[in-house]
Amino acid sequence: MLRDLLKQATTNDHTELEKAMFVNEIMDNTLSIDKYKKIITANYIVHKAFEEFLTKNLSKPVADKLDLQNRLKLPALKKDVKDLKLEEPSQPKNANIIFEKNDAEILGAMYVLEGATLGGKVILSKLKKNLNFPEPKPAFHYYNLYGENLISNWQKFCAVINEQPEENNAAVINGAKKMFAYIFSTMQNING
Repeated sequence: MLRDLLKQATTNDHTELEKAMFVNEIMDNTLSIDKYKKIITANYIVHKAFEEFLTKNLSKPVADKLDLQNRLKLPALKKDVKDLKLEEPSQPKNANIIFEKNDAEILGAMYVLEGATLGGKVILSKLKKNLNFPEPKPAFHYYNLYGENLISNWQKFCAVINEQPEENNAAVINGAKKMFAYIFSTMQNING
């Protein structure tokens, strides 16, 4: 299945991005509110840069299967930015990654974004318990976006990925690797 191949091909990218996004600190409840703000800022920048492009360039049949309009994350991130009293983040100067206008590469890019949402359930429970966050705690709009539909949304997404013809495997993997690289670069720029 393509989803398994994709996971295997991006294992190192995933591991490196988790380090950059402070996942260890999230999991051991030592994440500071300032680092949480950096995570939200990075996610905002990424979704601002690509969400519209990805959704507009995915074919209608695939977009309909995914119920794409209910997967938009930028509105939730805007709420988080506002709640955290952050200035609206601007695009970094090196925003030069270009995705091909085809379902395969777009689905690869979306795999990374949807995977982050899947991990959000565990992250959300950890963030809610983090004593480093002042009361009242942030609303965590982004990490709670799918709520009870989280698993069914992920399963639906994986089913669509697995429907891709085998000749698209390289393009799907390429799209995922580009997205991992962009998020990693964005986080490095934020961390200085």
